[in-house]
Amino acid sequence: MAEYGRLIDGTVLEFERLLPGPIERVWEYFVNPDLRQKWFCAGKTDDHAGGTLTLSFDHTRISSAPPPKKYADDQGGDFDCEILVYEPPHRLDFSWPSEQGNPPTEVSVQLSERDGQVHLLLRHTRLESAEFINGASAGWHAHLDLLEDNLYGRKVTDFWPLHTALEDEYARRLG
Repeated sequence: MAEYGRLIDGTVLEFERLLPGPIERVWEYFVNPDLRQKWFCAGKTDDHAGGTLTLSFDHTRISSAPPPKKYADDQGGDFDCEILVYEPPHRLDFSWPSEQGNPPTEVSVQLSERDGQVHLLLRHTRLESAEFINGASAGWHAHLDLLEDNLYGRKVTDFWPLHTALEDEYARRLG
């Protein structure tokens, strides 16, 4: 499995990780706001397709370092996303806010059991600009690293320094 995300067909970003199970525990880190805020963001999750997944971002929960200058004004806020697929504990798909009024992008989280671990396949689709792709690549990679830290019981990495390094690396890798 690749540590770095892959860009497929120029509009689909894909990440794979092997995580410690059980699968129900990993699922809870995606749908339980108290667990999700430890690696990503808080916010309610309805338990059905057609419901709402609220992404309540507050990066001060996951980073003691200040944000990079370009993100200084973008430190929080709530986004209501539509849940497109809700199949516990295997699949969660939801819409994602896009750039400048374009149709939403979509995120798919698929979990399966593999050799006593949990295989995570995360796809972010319908990406449009190089800047959006680079930010999403660094963001998902950093957040998934924090998820791993939580699941393995390790000291959680500081988000912003990690994100900044990854943004530079993805700019190099993806051009």
